[in-house]
Amino acid sequence: MPFFKKKNAIENFKKLLSKKNYSDAFKIAITILEKDPDNPFVLDEAINILKQLHRKDSLENFILSIAEKKFKDGYYDKAIAILKKGLKEVPSSYSLIKLLSSIYEKKDLYYEALNCVYQGWKKAKEPEKSKLKKLMIEKLTKLLETAEELKKHDTEKLLIYFSNLARKLLNVDRCTIYIADPEKKILWTKIAHGIDKIIIPIDKGFAGYVYRTGESIISNDPYNDRRFFKDVDTITGYKTRNIVTVPIIINGRKIGVFQALNKIGEKFNEDDLSILTILALHSAPYLIESIKESKN
Repeated sequence: MPFFKKKNAIENFKKLLSKKNYSDAFKIAITILEKDPDNPFVLDEAINILKQLHRKDSLENFILSIAEKKFKDGYYDKAIAILKKGLKEVPSSYSLIKLLSSIYEKKDLYYEALNCVYQGWKKAKEPEKSKLKKLMIEKLTKLLETAEELKKHDTEKLLIYFSNLARKLLNVDRCTIYIADPEKKILWTKIAHGIDKIIIPIDKGFAGYVYRTGESIISNDPYNDRRFFKDVDTITGYKTRNIVTVPIIINGRKIGVFQALNKIGEKFNEDDLSILTILALHSAPYLIESIKESKN
């Protein structure tokens, strides 16, 4: 677009905005952005127009079309910035999140790809939530495929990787992976942030309850829950404010439990339980391998 024509178009655009003639203003915005897609003023105002008109679907499609063009042209960072702008308005949009996660993967940012899906999934409602959950599992699988610990077949470090991933995603103070020893009737910490190895009776605490029953537990007030084993806090000097515990099961066999403790600034909810369950499912084969290695 020649400079004088572009300038005239923007002046007309501003006049229409001042008159609140949003329909015609948006048409001019599209014309300008086709020639000058990096114009931040026009882009922001076009988004505001669609917000004013309460056209959520149009807003989503508008952002998607611009971001897709940037992505195809190889301008990944600009596409990411546009998609983030769109997700502020439509935070659980499956289409926007899917494209954003794909761009992150193109940049080898596999955790960011998983996390953007996870954040959208937490805010979504059905049917978007189910679609985003499937996408989240897909991104988690991709992330694990890229893990150096997996490439090196280092099961010990991979379990630490799972624990650190849970800690980061759930925004918690620490995570613990317990292994069950049914013969000795104990559970012991294979991985634990901030503490040395802990051994507890298999019938004690949330870990014992979850292992025996196969049921997952959320407790946001553990000291008033009879299933809580206070002795661990006494031994470690740690204060458990809230906790989520899920079983680790493979081929119907219970082998341990996965715990996340002390969510920062919040209480645990069903979404936290779901993501920890997914991580427990994916970690189970490596935990089995680690158990076999320790016996050899």
